[in-house]
Amino acid sequence: MQVLTVYVGSDHAGFQYKNELIKYIQNELKFKTIDCGTDSQNRCDYPDFALKVCSEVLKNQKDTLGVLVCGSGIGISMSANKLKGIRCALCHDYYSAKYARENLNCNVVAMGERVIGIDVAKQLVEVFLKGQYQKNNDNELFLNELAKLEEQKLQ
Repeated sequence: MQVLTVYVGSDHAGFQYKNELIKYIQNELKFKTIDCGTDSQNRCDYPDFALKVCSEVLKNQKDTLGVLVCGSGIGISMSANKLKGIRCALCHDYYSAKYARENLNCNVVAMGERVIGIDVAKQLVEVFLKGQYQKNNDNELFLNELAKLEEQKLQ
């Protein structure tokens, strides 16, 4: 059995939570983590760090998930979802994080440091990382439709 590897990234506005979540994932949840940056609170662009995390998730799909943090979670999740094969859920509550992993087979979770407290962020990360996709006809139908959307070329 392989051990889950979690790629974690943030922009400057999510820097503090990123660091705290990495410690939590390593020390409490006992999963391997890879810090994809940023390395300071100096202003930077969230698409760069969404790309770093999501590239690793896509490259190492089995037993790999991603965690992204920015100020609101919105921009970094939008950036992540531009990448084919990424299913990033913006979550600020327990139910959404659980549903995203178990029903939608999301491979990345995003959140906003300015939106939720660190204890809630830890709860979301825990339920997301420990969750297992519940494969059934409804969930598979949705994911197949989502894959078809990724192939659309609209004018």
